[in-house]
Amino acid sequence: VRIDDRDLAEDIETLTKALLSKVAKVRNFDSQGVANVLWALGRLVDNGLNQEETTDAVMALLPQVVHEAQETSPQAGLTSQGVANLIWGLAKLVGNGLNLKLVNDAVMELLPLVIQDANSHTEFVPQYVSNLLWALAKLVENGFSLEQANKAVTALLPLVAQGASPQAGFIPQHISNLLWALAKLVEYGFGLEQVNESLTALLPQVVQMAQGANHQAGFKPQEIANLLWSIAFFGECIKPQTIENVLTYFSFGEQYSVADQNQLLWSFMVFMARGVSMSDQLVLLMKSWYHVLVQQELDNQFAPLFSIASIWLDVKPCFSPRYGTQCSNLEIDFKAKLTKQFPDIQFSEEYSCANLPPLDLFIDGLQLGIEVQGPHHFIDQNSLLRTGRTILKVETYKKIKIKVIEVPYSDVDNDLDGKQLSWAWDILSKELNAIQPSQSLNPDDDSNHAANESQDESGDDSEEEYKTADEDH
Repeated sequence: VRIDDRDLAEDIETLTKALLSKVAKVRNFDSQGVANVLWALGRLVDNGLNQEETTDAVMALLPQVVHEAQETSPQAGLTSQGVANLIWGLAKLVGNGLNLKLVNDAVMELLPLVIQDANSHTEFVPQYVSNLLWALAKLVENGFSLEQANKAVTALLPLVAQGASPQAGFIPQHISNLLWALAKLVEYGFGLEQVNESLTALLPQVVQMAQGANHQAGFKPQEIANLLWSIAFFGECIKPQTIENVLTYFSFGEQYSVADQNQLLWSFMVFMARGVSMSDQLVLLMKSWYHVLVQQELDNQFAPLFSIASIWLDVKPCFSPRYGTQCSNLEIDFKAKLTKQFPDIQFSEEYSCANLPPLDLFIDGLQLGIEVQGPHHFIDQNSLLRTGRTILKVETYKKIKIKVIEVPYSDVDNDLDGKQLSWAWDILSKELNAIQPSQSLNPDDDSNHAANESQDESGDDSEEEYKTADEDH
């Protein structure tokens, strides 16, 4: 708990340090004691206690966690609540800077107990399910192996779908944490098809709770920020109408922290890029947040977001972000195929316009960019539904009148006979012909390669729809 009384806060801090030194010397906590202390340490660090001050206590407790996990049986040892508290506490500590390697063995010993409890279905406790999935997603975000967490996550997911009803007991905090966890797990490689049932079950609960349709209504500002970030991340997996329904029942104002405002600003930009209807009042609020945030931002972390927001909100840009220029093997493979098909084509690599994140390739004379989209650009590898992050980048370039061809990784990988990418070559041929209509730019016609050398901008401002990654090809 955060304390406003300074004297009281100092007394509590002194007491906490004294207790931590005692904890570091105790070697015989029982299972409940170990779980309670690690949960408390995670809570303290999350509320401002210096991570380094807990190190000795954590290091003393971890061997006891491993011992208790190994000794636990259905008749004795750690309870379901104890297991949930331990993993939650460890996730909080890691999220606040504790080296993952220090807790890896303890987490590995606890995971079989999670699976055992989830599969037994002896008792459904919404808070345990929510805390465990949130904690596992947080650990994965900080480097824990998704492969190691996979079985535990898979065992917990049916309980999410089971609990996603007003009668089951999920409260707004649980719903927000669960959606955030699902988004993070998918972001780091967990299959959409595995979380789809849970996601589908949770979304109606968001609307019902937001509009106060049951006694558990009431999302806190941070919960709303996390929830909308998750919905934005899922991109084309969630329909714009669903997003509009959710936004209708939330209020936005000064109650949001700077971190929440950054998160919400990104989410709203994704929604605008997807054509979600936004009220004039909400757009004005975003503009006010933008001006406050850019004044407080001291580093480059959010500069790309502010550059994007300045375009969608039609305000003066305040940052010139610094972008890295790393080229993937997928891009290298595509460039080789491109130059083979169009030997004289001229393009720039990792090219940024209007301070936006750079395009993989940019053909200046055509005002056309090419994005070679790897697996992480898609929520689902089968349907090639795009993430919110991918949609936002592409649609922002289109908003400044730069056309973008999106080439999915599957087309590059499977282009063994030259036919898988024929749709892309057709688009390029059409565009190249538009700036030199008197010459054919069939790539197989060697006499016309020189036509690619023109750098004059095309006067055609038509809004032609190019194939995106989720369309049939």
